[in-house]
Amino acid sequence: MLAAAHDRVDESYLEGEIENTYELLTDDDASSGTRAEVKTRLKQRGIDVDEPRESFVSHQSIYTYLTEYRGVSQPEDDTSDATQIEDTRDAIQRLVSRTKAVVRNNLESLHNTDRISLGSFTVFVDVQVFCQDCNIQNSPEELLSNGGCECETD
Repeated sequence: MLAAAHDRVDESYLEGEIENTYELLTDDDASSGTRAEVKTRLKQRGIDVDEPRESFVSHQSIYTYLTEYRGVSQPEDDTSDATQIEDTRDAIQRLVSRTKAVVRNNLESLHNTDRISLGSFTVFVDVQVFCQDCNIQNSPEELLSNGGCECETD
């Protein structure tokens, strides 16, 4: 719903920004001040904040509807090793993208409210995995592509 609202006003968004905005608007852990800042930022972009929020549906609501009213069940978990590795790679990439978006949005918010001084900036997130047994350090992507580190498997 948030992506559609951005699209309606020809407002572009960064990867992970929609998910972060949704979480800030709906998460009980988000402060009322943060929620107000998000709403203000959306209004400045010409996005009606209340319209998308009224359309939000929880994952649990959809799951209940599909299982109880449509008789749908989850498929058996017959995923291959390659599929699980690819799913892990995708999950890590989504977390990295989301982390970048969260950092960027928070810094922009502080800058826009004159709480910090900040010029044009880029956010870098670098995730590394260090195996203490074989002393090898790789990115998760390299680790998954290589099938692990240099430790021998039993």
